Amino acid sequence: MGSPSNLIEYAQDKNSHFYLCQCKTSIGLYEDGVITDTIHLVIVLENVINVKFSDSHLRITECEIQNIHCAKCGVRLGYKVATPRKIPHPNDDPLVVFWLDWTKVLEWNGNEILGAHSEMSPRMKRFGMDKL
Repeated sequence: MGSPSNLIEYAQDKNSHFYLCQCKTSIGLYEDGVITDTIHLVIVLENVINVKFSDSHLRITECEIQNIHCAKCGVRLGYKVATPRKIPHPNDDPLVVFWLDWTKVLEWNGNEILGAHSEMSPRMKRFGMDKL
């Protein structure tokens, strides 16, 4: 897969914290994280960048699910999950989150790049996962 020229790259400095594909392409900000699920090995983000969505989708009950791939190298990173909103909201668009397979994702922690799946991230420590 070619390297698109319009990729967004986050600065790797001490004030930034974000997730990357294994090819080092930025894919999402740490602060956009909803949850890190250590049972299902996913990182759930509200926003992502530098990804492509599959043309096909799967519908499970009310959820619409699409594969997401790195825009640079093409590896499948996880899923886009869209669900209808259950409570009144001014925006009728579905609620969308992105489930990233943490075995395919790296994490810039402000100091270095870590395997999100092999190191205890600060977010996991903050939620007490290091005490389990």
